Amino acid sequence: MGFGGAFHGNAVSVSVSHSVLFFALAGFQSVTSIQVSFRIPRTDAAVNFATTLNPSGKTLYTGYANDFIYGNSAAFSGQHRTRSIGKYLIRGTVRFPDGEPIEGAAVQVAKTLLYTDSRGEFSLRTNRLRAYAIEVLPAEFTAPGRWHIVSAPEQALSLPEGSDGQIKIICENK
Repeated sequence: MGFGGAFHGNAVSVSVSHSVLFFALAGFQSVTSIQVSFRIPRTDAAVNFATTLNPSGKTLYTGYANDFIYGNSAAFSGQHRTRSIGKYLIRGTVRFPDGEPIEGAAVQVAKTLLYTDSRGEFSLRTNRLRAYAIEVLPAEFTAPGRWHIVSAPEQALSLPEGSDGQIKIICENK
């Protein structure tokens, strides 16, 4: 049995809990704990403090810090690298000949495998304005059946976001 509560904000988190636990040699015992966490501004680091009142009535204290490291961090490489989600976009649709969208169609753009959503659409962000190889993979479709490609381009051009260019792929299920 246990109960407690917590407040989680951008800068501070506080939690309090009380539990009744069963210990094989000691029977049922109460354990109460409080934890406070402070996030260091403009970083992904946090400093945490906790206290626990254990079954023997002794108060225990803990303090620790944590940080998150993403990708090729400067902490490991000695360099600062920036990451971009890509300012160019490859967009397309996969549809039946009558225009109905195909959900779960597999399309490989360069080395990236994409699946269409419920509207038959797929997209991929890139860092370069250039043509990429594109391949429709009927054997990888999530929908059952024997899929056949009616029409599909061999290349896809990445365009600035907001451009009207879109790849159109037509498939049939036989």
